[in-house]
Amino acid sequence: MKIGVLTLLEQLNYGGVLQAFALQEVLNEQGYQAEVIRFWHSPGNVFLYGRLRQKGYNRLRRLLRLAYYSLKRNYMLSDDSRRRRTINFIENTIKHSTREYRSYEELTELSRDYDTIIVGSDQVWNPNLEESRYYLLDGILENINKIAYAVSFGTTYFPEECRRQYKRPLSKFKAISCRECSGCEFVNSLLGNDASLWVVDPVLLLAKEKWWSMARYSGKAENYTLCYWLGDLTDLSNILNSLPDTQRVYVCLNGMEQDELISGHLTQQIDELKLSERAKLCLGGGPLDFIRLMAHADSIISDSFHAMIFSYIFEKKVSIYLASCGIRKAMRGRMIEFANRCKMQDCISADISLNEPVCLPDYTRCAKFVEDWRRDSLEWLRKALDN
Repeated sequence: MKIGVLTLLEQLNYGGVLQAFALQEVLNEQGYQAEVIRFWHSPGNVFLYGRLRQKGYNRLRRLLRLAYYSLKRNYMLSDDSRRRRTINFIENTIKHSTREYRSYEELTELSRDYDTIIVGSDQVWNPNLEESRYYLLDGILENINKIAYAVSFGTTYFPEECRRQYKRPLSKFKAISCRECSGCEFVNSLLGNDASLWVVDPVLLLAKEKWWSMARYSGKAENYTLCYWLGDLTDLSNILNSLPDTQRVYVCLNGMEQDELISGHLTQQIDELKLSERAKLCLGGGPLDFIRLMAHADSIISDSFHAMIFSYIFEKKVSIYLASCGIRKAMRGRMIEFANRCKMQDCISADISLNEPVCLPDYTRCAKFVEDWRRDSLEWLRKALDN
């Protein structure tokens, strides 16, 4: 059976790329022939046709500016940008389709190459994201199996318009599972009881040993706290200011390009973080750099769901903050849900001003829960594919 995995690669988010890697890896371990479908739906995407859009920097000038920022501003930069490293990870580490699909119309041709399409994981069905309409596969591919694994809606609010938009396309899926209970409840309200089941994020399907093998690092061991931040930099600044000046901190901001920084964008915001001499801003890293930073940190401070997941995998002291406003507030549910299920409630906080200390959960206890969920999730996936 040949399986195509359709997920949100285009945003090049660390968590999104790593969950895609994990799902295709697990499927192939289970004996299926699976690959991630390279689907770039934005007309101006920099990765269309398999090559990066060229920036307008003279290489020598670029290297000089990189050196300046590294020395004068205490930023840890690499000559490869985050995007370049991430696309290299997709190209070289993830088993992916040879063909690139660039429109909804081209997705109709997937039935020529695949027996089954798995949509997910990640926020593929988030009604607040315009691109979610592509992943509903509404009115197409009705002659092959369509399965949704660990999909996320990224919200708990489903107005009537959303219900009307989703009911028909979801009814065409052979099996649906979600990574949040609120998603299961929404699907079940549309399609009937037990139409959807809760399963774990694909990152948790992959054995810990695999993640550790990817985190191997030959460099010098260091003691540091990793701050991995997705949200408001003002909140991050408050957290950094609460840390001891003697504490070595690596700050990793997903989605921020070193090129944007070097060309003048976002410089003021970064400067307002007022990083101490013991802190370094890590820009330009790819998914493997992210894994290594997580694996070798003494402790982790973050507002990210996948940072929470990797804190469990690598058994780190951790403090997770929940966004209090904006679109990220709607995404808090999955973090609270995972913390409650794993008895990690002491590690999360909704109040940045409290400056909660990092805590070390009882990971032995957590592992007992996660292993049961992992087994049940794999069983659901096998049944959905084989029945």
